[in-house]
Amino acid sequence: MKIHGSTPCDIALAAEENLTKMRVIFPTRNACIVRVVEPVGEGVWQMAMTFRLGILKHETYERNLINSKEKYERLSRKNQKYSHLSSWQSRDGFSRHGGAIVTTTGPILSIAGLTELPDEAVALGIAMSLNWIDKDSAVGIAKISRNNFFDSLIKI
Repeated sequence: MKIHGSTPCDIALAAEENLTKMRVIFPTRNACIVRVVEPVGEGVWQMAMTFRLGILKHETYERNLINSKEKYERLSRKNQKYSHLSSWQSRDGFSRHGGAIVTTTGPILSIAGLTELPDEAVALGIAMSLNWIDKDSAVGIAKISRNNFFDSLIKI
């Protein structure tokens, strides 16, 4: 099974590579949930893959699952209606749930477990590693949230 041209193993390796880079920049948290959601029709999205990177306590794991789901569900609705590319564009300033992106070629990557800007930076890094987004588009998405973590990530 391939997800937008990539195998699940390719996706997991790209995620691990980018999380490892993020650990250098942001060492205080080192585990997250990764969700990949694919478009299957006009405004219709399907969960393609969910996995954990690193060790999470049960309660943290459950909370991150809920957060990553909220991000991709909100982003899929906002993308359809407003062409949002980042969950940052519709985030609730109180719950601080940014960290999901829509790639220029289709899938949504939703990361939860770091904090919202590192989550988004890792999602952008994964998308670039898999050629789901080009560097200029990734930089454009990072500019929406003023994501300096992404700037640091691509320099490693």
